[in-house]
Amino acid sequence: MRRRFAVPALLAAIVAAGCAGPNPAGFYKSFHRDDVILTRSVVPKVVWSGNAPEVDYDDALANNFAPVGESSFRAQSKPTRRQIERLAEREGASVACAYRRYAGSDFNVVLYAPLRQKLALGLVVADIDEETASRIGTRQGVSVKRVVKGSPCHAADILIGDFITAINGTPTRNLRDFRAVADSLPEQGEVSLSIIRSSASIEKTVEL
Repeated sequence: MRRRFAVPALLAAIVAAGCAGPNPAGFYKSFHRDDVILTRSVVPKVVWSGNAPEVDYDDALANNFAPVGESSFRAQSKPTRRQIERLAEREGASVACAYRRYAGSDFNVVLYAPLRQKLALGLVVADIDEETASRIGTRQGVSVKRVVKGSPCHAADILIGDFITAINGTPTRNLRDFRAVADSLPEQGEVSLSIIRSSASIEKTVEL
């Protein structure tokens, strides 16, 4: 009798393994951030999101969280909550947002962790690369990559693609300068930003 059920039992085990879904850890790519708090002492929150990833990204930044890595893959069945949780635990993330796209065959898992410091002015900025520096005529400044909805800079009409060269007259030659000046700003008041937009120099006032 044991021999008779050996093959069916093996097939059942294979089917059960397949139903567990693909392991997202095998497709994970870290963003290697040093401005977030990674911890393995808390149980990560796993959310199957019905939003577009961009919407959750803005919401996360507004709540002082940032993405630390993602896993994108194609599979016939979705990964289990425990598989996603284990990936987040391994990477020290606090939140994992999972997405199912394109009629159910493509999956995306984005891990988030709290930022060490509050996002300055509601902006995600980066150093100006050499190609961009050649186009705008300078490498002195930072490039705006994202503007958090509802933030002071969003209200002041700061745009993605703007280049900030000074805050309150103090040059922001690179990302380090920007952070140093922005982190020293008061919680309330007006801030003047010197910006290059479409090759023109403009000034913007931001109300904190």
